[in-house]
This record gives sequence, structure tokens and C-alpha cells, in this order.
Amino acid sequence: MVGNNPKEDILTSCKATAMIYNDAQKKWLHCASNGPAKVQLLFSPDTQTYRIVGRQIQDHEVVLNHSISKGIKYNQATPTFHQWRDQSCVYGLNFSSKIDAQEFGSTMMKILENVNGSPSNPSSHMIMNGGATLPSSSTMTNNN
Repeated sequence: MVGNNPKEDILTSCKATAMIYNDAQKKWLHCASNGPAKVQLLFSPDTQTYRIVGRQIQDHEVVLNHSISKGIKYNQATPTFHQWRDQSCVYGLNFSSKIDAQEFGSTMMKILENVNGSPSNPSSHMIMNGGATLPSSSTMTNNN
């Protein structure tokens, strides 16, 4: 089940409208027509991987299921709109509040530090974030 894996930790959860940039039309398009989604940043301790998962609040349709991997570019474009780019697409989240945006952005930046850090044993040291744990990037980079 997408986003409900009991083996994944929820690092943060917020309400936002998920969007994707259509390069041909040069505009942002909603990923779904049913309003905002519950968007979560998830961590799998078993595989040491991260995902962004979004489900429509109204009908639980999955609108985002995106692995967070090395090389993703993340930008906090405005206080309530963040975007990220992988090799093929640009995605965006229009947050319902600045607080949600700040928490999501802060957690995402920590994830990207870990993902882009030097390879080592990421489970050796952890930092707390909203009740879940993230591998510590400072520990990862100091274990060369």
C-alpha cells in the first residue's frame, strides 16, 4: 500500500496541493482535481530510502509517490510554495500554511543532506525530527 507501509517512518506530514510543471504549456498543473493532499516524507529503515507520498484528502487517491534520491534539486520558492526537480520533471507543493511549509522544507533539507552525503553507515547515529529519526548527515560526512 503506498504511503501506509508500517515499516516506514513518517518524518513529517502536512496539507498541500501537489503540482507538476508542464514544460510544453509553460504552466503549473494540479496533480489531481480534488483539492489538497496529505503529503508525507517517509523513511524506510530497512532500505535506508526516503519518499514523498501524497494522497488526496477527499478520496485518498495517490497523487505523489516520489523517491528522494541523490541529485534532486529542492527550492523553497516562496514561504508557501516549494518545488523540486529530478532528471525528468519539476514538482511543486502549494502549502496550506507557512508553518507546514517550514516544517516540510526543514525536513526535506535534512533528508537531502543525508542522501547527498558521503556513503557510510547511516543508521549509526540518528537525529530526532518530529518523533521520527533521520540519519545524521554530520555523522555521515565525518566517517570518511
